[in-house]
Amino acid sequence: MIEEVAAVEARQSSNLWSRHRPLTGGFELGPSGCTITGSAYRVFEPLLVTNSHCTATNFSLDGQSISQGNGADTWGFEVIDPNRYSCGTLFNWKSCRRADVAAYNVSGVTQLPVDTLAFQVGLIARTTFPSSGLSQAAGSLAIDQTTPYWYIQAEAQSVLVGTGVHKVGRTTGWTYGTVTQTCVDRQSSLSTWIVCSDNTNMFGQGGDSGSPVFIVNNSVSVTFVGTLFAVVPGSPTAVMSNLGQMKQDLGNVRFF
Repeated sequence: MIEEVAAVEARQSSNLWSRHRPLTGGFELGPSGCTITGSAYRVFEPLLVTNSHCTATNFSLDGQSISQGNGADTWGFEVIDPNRYSCGTLFNWKSCRRADVAAYNVSGVTQLPVDTLAFQVGLIARTTFPSSGLSQAAGSLAIDQTTPYWYIQAEAQSVLVGTGVHKVGRTTGWTYGTVTQTCVDRQSSLSTWIVCSDNTNMFGQGGDSGSPVFIVNNSVSVTFVGTLFAVVPGSPTAVMSNLGQMKQDLGNVRFF
């Protein structure tokens, strides 16, 4: 797998808003203006993952088409987005999901001449510099042309308080911080609660929804741990669904 990933060539995309092949975590996703979490396989089925609230009908399968970057080059349709379920207590019923995630297939692709979808799992865009959670400022959106990818070479189902985590998103780029709380129920759009979510102090803003969250192992290798889905207004808190929660909604997916 390491040899396969290392063979991937960048298309010299200039920033996270660029139209990029192969489909890569961290780049903009259209038409919602969110961020690609990453390419994945469910058994042998190739998928592209982002947040459910970035889709046409949140937390419900709608078959919406998808493009990248935010243009007319449709390459797939929504195939996984479970319905909400009832949770809470007798006098306080809620609508819940285990993770804010949805997945698209890569069939029915309309491509430009000489373009190739070049589907490849295990890639996250790498930009030129990060910004820490302490600064609460955006990191770089510009792709590092020397080292354009982080390579996912491991996965972790959950994270612990104090774990250092990074994300790459189309609005605030590459930022990092620490996990501050785990297994917190967080209200998302349409009055839906995303259960057992994890809070971090990474910086994020609108459009970063779907950003891949990962632990840096070394200068090129990372461990994938989840997807960013919310930023708490007035608070240095960015919220993620961890991989264990994601798999409860998507099935047994793998990101490398």
